[in-house]
Amino acid sequence: MRGEILRAISEATVTLGFEPSVRLDGPLDSVVPPEVQLDLIATLRETLSNVVRHALAGRVMVSVVVDRTATRLALEVRDDGAGLPEEFGHRGGLANIARRADRWGGRCVVDSPGGRGTRIDWQVPLRRGGGRER
Repeated sequence: MRGEILRAISEATVTLGFEPSVRLDGPLDSVVPPEVQLDLIATLRETLSNVVRHALAGRVMVSVVVDRTATRLALEVRDDGAGLPEEFGHRGGLANIARRADRWGGRCVVDSPGGRGTRIDWQVPLRRGGGRER
């Protein structure tokens, strides 16, 4: 999974024009089921694509973490770009991101802290042993 994450980030680097900062932590390769991995990678690609198309960002930070108890997978993508419009809703790609989290009993929060930049916080629960939780 780490390799797929780094590959998605590397591909986005070309269109971003800079390399995002990356934090990978926890047993990503051993406890995240393959079908959840697919949704995480699709979500990461979608968020980075949104940064390229809409954010006008100069910095992007990507964090993918499995917590210490191996019961939660979290993806956070932050940028320092233009932020979200005032009348914002989950539509298009962001609706897809939210549906991917919902599929696993998780959540997706998209906000623009202080009206500048965008933060996407995508989390799904994991069951010990790598199974999914509903």
